[in-house]
Amino acid sequence: MTVIIAITIIAGGIAVMTNIYVGVSDVAKALDLSESTIKKYYLEIEKYHGFRFKRTINGHLSFSNKDIEMLREIIYLKNLPNMTVSLAIEEVMKNITDLDVYDERDTRVAAQPESMEELKEYIKSSFEIQQKENSLVLDKLEELTNKIEKDQEQKDLLIDNLKKEMEEKQLLMIELEEEKNKKTFLQRLFGK
Repeated sequence: MTVIIAITIIAGGIAVMTNIYVGVSDVAKALDLSESTIKKYYLEIEKYHGFRFKRTINGHLSFSNKDIEMLREIIYLKNLPNMTVSLAIEEVMKNITDLDVYDERDTRVAAQPESMEELKEYIKSSFEIQQKENSLVLDKLEELTNKIEKDQEQKDLLIDNLKKEMEEKQLLMIELEEEKNKKTFLQRLFGK
């Protein structure tokens, strides 16, 4: 399974959306169709108003969840009476706006970079995002470690208190037993 994860970035380097992209074979499996049928559909879709699916830097097709849902809708419509693939695609594409599915920032992630500078910028921003995420994870780990240490200290203190309490009870039991034995001895001595 080929999976590409792309993070949409807005000003300030904040990740706002993560998309998972899969290849043609994965889409074919998900839709229970052959790869050649998926190819026929995406080629027909790309003919429609110059629409273009995302490609990896190596030029391989990448389908997002929204792309798969669009294909699923086309398949549903195509299976209706008197409906062709072309008509189904045309109907689905009428309802899709660029803002609904394909944000310009999104296409940059999986598309071939225009220049080395663009690639460097993308790598730099990805690295910065990863550093921020790592920092958040380390902070959370430190917080959890401190909580565990505090809980362990409380547990140790509770165990110590329980041990002292048990020792005190044992001493009290010994004293009571000795006093009982003394009374018994005195009773025997004085005949009471």
